[in-house]
Amino acid sequence: MVLGILSITFTCLGVGWIFGIIALILGMVSLCGNYRGYGMAVTGVITSVISIFFIALIFFIGFLGL
Repeated sequence: MVLGILSITFTCLGVGWIFGIIALILGMVSLCGNYRGYGMAVTGVITSVISIFFIALIFFIGFLGL
């Protein structure tokens, strides 16, 4: 969850995708395993997906020159 929040925070600096990918991988591992903190894992996955979406959107808008 912490990495997911960091990925959204650092999206403006352009390095949010690094934290987003790591948060997505760790969140999925936590969801697939039998670990405690299911809600935190879901929150981490959701925030990392949001961050990766915003990075892709920023890249796409920049590529089009809008």
